[in-house]
Amino acid sequence: MTSISPRADDHVPTYRHNVLEEELMQDIHKGFQTADQTTDAEFLFRFLDRVHANESVQSYHRLMLDLAPVVAGQRILEIGSGIGTVAMQLAEQVGPSGYVLGIDKNEMFIREAQRRGSSRNLPVEFQVGDANQLDLPDASFDAARAERTLMYLENPGQALDELVRVLKPGGEIVIFEFDYDVAVIDTSDRELKHRIARLLGDSVASAGIGRQAQRLFKERGLEGVAAMPHLLRADLATFKIVFGAILSQAVQSGKLEAAEVAGWWAELEQAEQNDTFFVGLLGFVVYGRKPATA
Repeated sequence: MTSISPRADDHVPTYRHNVLEEELMQDIHKGFQTADQTTDAEFLFRFLDRVHANESVQSYHRLMLDLAPVVAGQRILEIGSGIGTVAMQLAEQVGPSGYVLGIDKNEMFIREAQRRGSSRNLPVEFQVGDANQLDLPDASFDAARAERTLMYLENPGQALDELVRVLKPGGEIVIFEFDYDVAVIDTSDRELKHRIARLLGDSVASAGIGRQAQRLFKERGLEGVAAMPHLLRADLATFKIVFGAILSQAVQSGKLEAAEVAGWWAELEQAEQNDTFFVGLLGFVVYGRKPATA
């Protein structure tokens, strides 16, 4: 078991509207999947804390809990658990008779989750693992969850097969996944917006998993399947961090011109100053239940 308690320095950081150049170069999508000598771990941790505090994220968390309520004594699996924030909250809800297991393939995140869990006694563990090949017995969990995880997998259906396998009969799955082919951005240059949105979609392995998940759930025999769209609003600082490395790499590869990217940022910064900035990424909360009988 791992105990969880935030330290004094585990606060949600305040980000500047003017994100630094080195932050624009941080490839968060790569960082979420692998850790190497170029990875700024603390930057990723701060970013995840910021995202978790976003009201749009809190809103879909509430919807996930409405669809699959957490009950005392449950055993819950979360894949792609990151730095453990949600798993810790779930552990508080299942209580001492329950158990939560957070799995992430990035050892850096697992170490941070364990560090954050060093001073409270909650029924939660964090393990490095592969969502496509879970080292867990069949029918061993009451519920399974994932957020912004399946989009990074080449074969998200395989991960769903594993989640269904480890669920007990009647167990529930609830996920939140983006449709990275859809970006709602208020900008004057519609053609450039579409080009940039395509670059975002190309930055992950399964950009369309949000819209595909309902079908994938039904193909695996899940019952009561529901897919609910959710627009996740982003402020300029978060948007810059998500898009920054993608656009920098596009300039370096010749897919975009440096001048048009500079103009793009300048327009969005002006919109932020005018309180007219609007960006949203489309996602879906998807629910399904394993049949109680074969």
